[in-house]
Amino acid sequence: MANPDENNSDDPQIIRKLGSFFIRQRIIPYQPDAKEEESQVLPLDVKVEEFLVKIGYSNSQVLGIVLNLMTTGKVRIEFRSGIERLELIHPEDMCSSSEAAELFDSYIKAKIIREKIQVNTEFTGKIIIQARK
Repeated sequence: MANPDENNSDDPQIIRKLGSFFIRQRIIPYQPDAKEEESQVLPLDVKVEEFLVKIGYSNSQVLGIVLNLMTTGKVRIEFRSGIERLELIHPEDMCSSSEAAELFDSYIKAKIIREKIQVNTEFTGKIIIQARK
């Protein structure tokens, strides 16, 4: 990974880097009569964007999800509505925690600057991030 001081936060390439990783998502609802959604493949940046909207830009839990996913290849997240399981499509995409943190931070900085986002400091309820055992 490049030195963070060398990155230009306005560079749209930074956003695309996160989108170059593909994940498989599986959602398991808690309701007994609800059907489990079929797994789907999507770019990691789409999922991160969903979490940022759901959890918040200043929340370190999104970073924890990305770090676990990128360092172990899989992550299980429990929400009130159900469980989400995410898995990297290509295990060779795994990286060190420092590389994953740099990738995530660059994505957030570029997004905040480009879209002039107001960072929300409200807290989210209970989210459990469980790494692979």
